[in-house]
Amino acid sequence: MEGHGIPNDLMQNFDPISIIVFIPILDRLVYPILQRLHIPFRPISRITLGFIVASLAMMYAAIVQHLIYSAGPCYEHPLCDLSIVDGVALGNHVHIGIQTPAYVFIGVSEIFASVSGLEYAYTKAPPSMKSFVQAMYLLTNAFGSALGEALLPAAYDPAILWMFAGLCIASFCCGIIFWLTFRKLNDREEAMNALDITDSDEDMDEKVEPVPGKENQRA
Repeated sequence: MEGHGIPNDLMQNFDPISIIVFIPILDRLVYPILQRLHIPFRPISRITLGFIVASLAMMYAAIVQHLIYSAGPCYEHPLCDLSIVDGVALGNHVHIGIQTPAYVFIGVSEIFASVSGLEYAYTKAPPSMKSFVQAMYLLTNAFGSALGEALLPAAYDPAILWMFAGLCIASFCCGIIFWLTFRKLNDREEAMNALDITDSDEDMDEKVEPVPGKENQRA
């Protein structure tokens, strides 16, 4: 791809930048508006939307890859000898900035899925199990990294386009399965939030010593 002076490392920074930008917008603007309109947008719904947005990111990445393969001079083999200028392989004639929306989509999907998942894991666990539940949730990152390593053999030209398409379909299907499996938990939101309060009250009752009555004081 043609960099036009833009460093390759800059593109990956659009992921955290989009997170920094959109979290305050959602927290201060979008979510309060939905509450005022009495439109429920509970954690299970947000996590499902995160899967859908991630699938859109992969779909967009597949489209970008198709545009790269459709452009010259190397088409489906972007790093061929025809793209070498002054000893550097420049790739096909596609602007590097066209990738930006894919990173933004991924950042937004992380806000809906990862942030909501962390919040759900923390708020729904009783105080005595919060650390354990958080650890189990973060353990899924290890499985994600292992899956990424497993997909490395498919990340070559021109098969990478189909890898993005497969990830798009997989993410969308996982979102649908997740919604069908856990959508009923949205209706139990308030009851599950009470787990934290109930457990805290029980711990407080155990710590508070009974106050001696008047009869004991007289004795």
